[in-house]
Amino acid sequence: MIEERSCGAVMLRKNEERYEVLLVKHLASHWGFPKGHTDGDETEEETAIREVKEESGYDILLEPGFRETSSYLPKPGTHKTVTYFIGNIIGGEANCEEDPGIEKVEWFPYTEALALLAYQDDVAVLRRVRKYLKEQESDE
Repeated sequence: MIEERSCGAVMLRKNEERYEVLLVKHLASHWGFPKGHTDGDETEEETAIREVKEESGYDILLEPGFRETSSYLPKPGTHKTVTYFIGNIIGGEANCEEDPGIEKVEWFPYTEALALLAYQDDVAVLRRVRKYLKEQESDE
């Protein structure tokens, strides 16, 4: 079995009173979060920050205290583990020119993003991110 490791970030923003989610559309025509394979000696956090920049154009800081992992079999004989963080945008703009595998970068209302995500593990991660953010807001 081949083991693959990827890292990425989920980004939500509040537009008035509703959440919007940043998704990337892969050339394979499925929507997901910006993520990608770890390079060399990168930490998971470094990989997530780099991959978000490459796939979406945004510079981010990672939210301390949130880390979720999902695993799946993308093809026979391959087991993939993806670690997600929450990304807070600090600069840049929506742009996927640095990654030839990404067709589009777009913000969607939370419920629409849930419906667009290709994988149920990603749906579960998005729900956990939203719950985490709401809990953080209620603690303020």
